Amino acid sequence: MGRSPVTTLAMPLTDGEVLLRLPCDSDIDRIYAYGQDPQIEEAPWLPIPVPCPRDVASRLVEEFHQGWHGHGRFGLTFVITTPPAADLFGVVHLFCDDSDVGEIDYGVAPQHRRRGLATRAVKLVSAWAFVQLGFGRLEICITARDIHGLASQRVAEKAGFVYEGIRRSRVLATGAEFEDRLYALVAPSVPEAGPPNAASPYVVATCDCYRSCVRNQATYSASADSSVKAGAKPSSARARVRSSAAC
Repeated sequence: MGRSPVTTLAMPLTDGEVLLRLPCDSDIDRIYAYGQDPQIEEAPWLPIPVPCPRDVASRLVEEFHQGWHGHGRFGLTFVITTPPAADLFGVVHLFCDDSDVGEIDYGVAPQHRRRGLATRAVKLVSAWAFVQLGFGRLEICITARDIHGLASQRVAEKAGFVYEGIRRSRVLATGAEFEDRLYALVAPSVPEAGPPNAASPYVVATCDCYRSCVRNQATYSASADSSVKAGAKPSSARARVRSSAAC
């Protein structure tokens, strides 16, 4: 099955418990607030300093937007929320290149962990990536060896990913070397990329309170070249945002 050049999220995704939407400007305040919490240094699920200046939070949200146009370090960024709330509780990043293999990273704020949010979010993004983007394989790489790494491993396993071994990698820009635990999920037998149907493992949300997220994204999409491949990830510039979430 060939890859589909989908470059936007028509509507948020939900399984009835968790909702994934596009980043929006209201996330700036939430990220700024998270950046005042010293816990984020212990489990860095967002790439921000502590304390985090508001302009840094604003630039991060802008970079999340740009990922949907094939630019930046974070690929395609989904914001994790739980209806009816629309606040940012966590993020999922889907990295894409020209192959049929994608990579998923995720992180959830400490106060929202141990609720199954990360597992549900990974399942939703995986299903969407297989059905809409035509991936044949998805991977999760986990660097941490502490309690946060163990929690991330549980998320990967509960989402159906299978441990395949250690992958060694090197960031060209810094020379830093990493040993990641590699988990993978192979595409099931699904229909060709297109609108989800009754058999699809995800549904789109149609609640009016979330339509504004899509309208907000449209202001960014209007100037984007629709032919740009979604979420391209240059190896030298890619962020090392490794999964940090408790199940």
